Amino acid sequence: MNANAKPLTTHNGHACQHIQQMLYESLCAVTTTPPLSCESIALSLTDKNQQGEITSNLALQLASKLGLAPRTLATTLQKHLQDNPHIRTVDVAGPGFLNLTLTPTFWHQQLQALLAVKTPLTCAIGNNERVNLEYVSANPTGAMHVGHARGAVFGDVLANMLQASGYDVTREYYINDAGEQINHLIASTLWHYQTLAGRTPPKPENFYPGDEIKHCAQDLYRQHGKAPLALLDQAPPTRTQTLRRHVTDSMLAIIRQDLACLRIRHDVFSSEEELHRSQAIEASIDTLTKKGLVYEGTLPPPKGKEDETWRPTPTLLFKAQQFGDEQDRPLKKDNATWTYFAADIGYHQNKLARGFTTLMNIWGADHSGYRARLQGAVQALSNGQAQLKVLLMAMVRLTVEGKHVKISKRSGNVITLRTLVEETSADAVRFMMLTRRHDAPLVFDMQTAIQEKRENPLFYVQYAHARCCSVLRQPLAQKILAQTDAPKSTPPGTPPLSSLTAEHEIALIKVLACWPYFFEKAVLALEPHRITYLLTMTAESFHSLWSQGKQNHQLRFLDENDSERTADRLALIQATQRILKAGLALLGITAMDELRDND
Repeated sequence: MNANAKPLTTHNGHACQHIQQMLYESLCAVTTTPPLSCESIALSLTDKNQQGEITSNLALQLASKLGLAPRTLATTLQKHLQDNPHIRTVDVAGPGFLNLTLTPTFWHQQLQALLAVKTPLTCAIGNNERVNLEYVSANPTGAMHVGHARGAVFGDVLANMLQASGYDVTREYYINDAGEQINHLIASTLWHYQTLAGRTPPKPENFYPGDEIKHCAQDLYRQHGKAPLALLDQAPPTRTQTLRRHVTDSMLAIIRQDLACLRIRHDVFSSEEELHRSQAIEASIDTLTKKGLVYEGTLPPPKGKEDETWRPTPTLLFKAQQFGDEQDRPLKKDNATWTYFAADIGYHQNKLARGFTTLMNIWGADHSGYRARLQGAVQALSNGQAQLKVLLMAMVRLTVEGKHVKISKRSGNVITLRTLVEETSADAVRFMMLTRRHDAPLVFDMQTAIQEKRENPLFYVQYAHARCCSVLRQPLAQKILAQTDAPKSTPPGTPPLSSLTAEHEIALIKVLACWPYFFEKAVLALEPHRITYLLTMTAESFHSLWSQGKQNHQLRFLDENDSERTADRLALIQATQRILKAGLALLGITAMDELRDND
């Protein structure tokens, strides 16, 4: 753009797209063949200790490609940017960062654009691409505990974000109902059943002590009515199948209830046992065999465990090393049954058969070593046409009254997900589980989660929304909004907003206007925690403006003697309220219209 540039229109992109265009055109003045696209120019909000409002590392990113020193390139770009009518100042900072301050008019136009759109937080990057998102997938061995909550919330919110961005998302839960843990669960249930029948058998190894397992046995005992011993007299295979079906159904019912209390939903529940029954595993391994990726071989001894008794055992192997794994992986156990990995291959072949080419799995951090082999299998099965993305959830550390609470289902010392929700709230759990990046450890402090203070980030955000609603409910606000109809009008009919020039007003507009850009970046990075960060930043900016209004009469939102200024500020408040509500909706949280003031 040059000094004769046309004014920005409110329909042509969001604030950061305009700023990217300004930077790109300054780059075009330096080189006729820019080595990056306009939309790939990175932007950030400056912090309180920096000059400017928006910062870009464009010069640092491209200096070496253009054969220039970063500060030299930044200074050259600065000269071209200074002629832009929408830019007030451009500073070169540090090794070559460009810090831009835009004109108030620029920010006023962005606020007008934000008021004009029907839905403030959407983007069209998905193009209706089908995505299979598998999350939670906890073993059906009892009630869900705190450790499951993080992946559950993360997956649910990521699905919301992808859907808001134009993706066609299927939310899936994989039921691990065919492994050793299920066998241990069946044995534990059978032990409880036998004690109810008056027998005193020894406790099985790997006994599960949870109350829900005892209740499961009691329900089954009652179902047999006058002949409870009939189950015990059945042949072991028949008895085991009866127990498997009852235990799995009972545990899944508990899991569904646990997820429902946290407002987590899935579209599809897929069963591992069904894969075994349907011969799907055999079919997928046969596909890999025909591709020359399965062979009979032996593995090296486990690291650090080689001794005189170890002997190599021939087994069926997948050529995982061919796809970047550290070694080839077994498909069968010593007893000739399929490994968990083989079952997973069959499961992901099923996803591919359903037409998905983008697969996302959310696992616990303890599965990090498993990722490469399954990604290789998906690549092999799809001939490189499908992609499996695996996102690992770091551990959650729960504290109660300052003390760490250990989570162990096998010892019975566990705080269930449902208890956590009952002691705090579904909203608190959903928000707090997203306050850190998914692969970073997270401390969930139950006291903080229930406090109605600034230290509780959810309350801080909810309070900002409630404050917006309280202003908009005032009779003067209702009267002026009815006159201007600002939020409902087309861009030419919206208020000019020219009175919004105070530092804290512009700061709030800047945060609101940059939401679409940072929301899109959060989707592309698959990082829901950025939403909680943006909500907190928005709330902080709004509360700062509110506090300024208490100290300075000129900055109060409502002034019966100045309807034009009041209309402008009401437009700003309504834009804030809409952004906060939309951001909370992405998190699956209902915005509160009223909260008491504890300040």
